[in-house]
This record gives sequence, structure tokens and C-alpha cells, in this order.
Amino acid sequence: MKRKNKKNITGMRAHSELAEFLYQSIRSGMSRSNYLFGEVFAKRVRTHLNKRYRNEAEIEALLKLQGGLKLLTKIGRFTQTKGQARAFWHQAEQERYDKKRGLTKEDAATAFLLDRQPRKISALPRPTEMEAKPTTPYYARRGSSRGKVLTQMKGAVQTNKAFTDFVNALIRLGGSTKDKVRIKRTITQSMKL
Repeated sequence: MKRKNKKNITGMRAHSELAEFLYQSIRSGMSRSNYLFGEVFAKRVRTHLNKRYRNEAEIEALLKLQGGLKLLTKIGRFTQTKGQARAFWHQAEQERYDKKRGLTKEDAATAFLLDRQPRKISALPRPTEMEAKPTTPYYARRGSSRGKVLTQMKGAVQTNKAFTDFVNALIRLGGSTKDKVRIKRTITQSMKL
């Protein structure tokens, strides 16, 4: 007896891209093979950063931190006034991978966390160890991954707040208008992050 609700998507045995990511993530997590590095691990991280599983405040703080760090490595010389400080934070917001390169938050955060080139991560191709035989029929079972994926995100909000306080402290160095001693607020140092 054949089922009628069989979906045939070219190249993908899952009913959606998220389902394919979930399948590869769960399968690689339960596998004894070494999937700790490479493309499969990037897909696992991206799956955990999906809208369904992520903490919105943490991911937003993570992307703000990425933009600020990217801009901090670019400027080389750090001389700021209050007006330039506002421009700095605006430019840092524009340096975020999701804003500058048009990536999704999942792809941008994965690139930052794994220190990779920012690019879209595709669910395909599936690793050869995870491929099914071409003769095996596929029936979509929606909700079969429910309860198998748990994501806990901690620390990005506190780290972003500490980073913001650090940069604002650098900006405020000698920032008083009543200074009797002239202070040149220039910090020059190459930062390798």
C-alpha cells in the first residue's frame, strides 16, 4: 500500500530546509563519527541559532558585539569626540554581518562564532554517511524532532555590555570641557582578535 502524501523535493529528502538541518544536526550529534569540525558542525551551530531555538536578546547582543569588534580592528587610531562616538556606534551597527552582507541572523552568528568567512550555509549536500539508499521511500514525519534539540545561550548580553562600557570609557578619556590640562585622547595599537 502506497502513501499518497509523499513529497519529492529534488536533492533533499526532508520536507523543508529546516527539517534537513535538524536531521543532519541530530544525526551528527548522535553519531560516533567525528563531526566536530567542518561543514556539518557549522550546520549544527546554525540549527541551534534558528529562530525556533535561539534567545533573541543573546543573538542580538552577539551580533552587536561582532559589529563593534569588526570596526575596532579597522580603525587603528582611536580619537573620539561625542559626535564621533555616535557615528562610531552607528558604523559598528552597519558592520554587522547580517546588515552588511545581507545574511540571516543564523548565518551571521555562525560565521562570527566559528571565525569563518560570512556566507550563507546551505542544508545540501548531505554528508555521504547520512545519505539514504536511492531505493528507500521517504515519508515526511512532521514533528519527529520535537524535544530533541535544546539550545542555551548565555553571556553575550553581559559581554556586549562590558564591551560597550569599555569603548565608552575610551571615548570619555579626558572628555570634560573644564580640563585644565590638555589631554590628547589617542590610543594607537593594533588589535588582533
